[in-house]
Amino acid sequence: MREADWTFEIPPATADAAGIEDYDVESAVGELLGKVKALVRRDSELFVALEHGPPPARRIRAVPWDEVTEVEHDSLTVRLRARADELHRYPVLDASRAVEGGGAEAVRVTEVPDEQPRAASPDEPEPVDRPSYLAALVAGLLRVYRFFRRPSEGV
Repeated sequence: MREADWTFEIPPATADAAGIEDYDVESAVGELLGKVKALVRRDSELFVALEHGPPPARRIRAVPWDEVTEVEHDSLTVRLRARADELHRYPVLDASRAVEGGGAEAVRVTEVPDEQPRAASPDEPEPVDRPSYLAALVAGLLRVYRFFRRPSEGV
């Protein structure tokens, strides 16, 4: 497991969430991955600090902004191109290196950038509604049709 060696700014415990903080984070296939702890900028790179996992094993991962495919403000959701089993690709942020207020190497950003997240490419999975009941419905209708089309026997 790769660990980031830099400090990062988080919102003060008494502060209200700003920007996309506390938004749910979903995978490319709709899995709930966790919540946005903060949006941080380190040098010229922007990261979503993704808080995930059950306590006490909760972790914070630094997910690069270009891994975000969509931000839905109406549903308070950030969607990533990664699936749950791919989170290990992103470095873990050491919670002891979190800084409330200022003075961190990765500075908290409270406004969502104007730059749009890049859309998922056609090769990558996207959430898709697949009506699995459709095949069963068609099969059932075919049986009913065949039953009523049988020629009557021996009347």
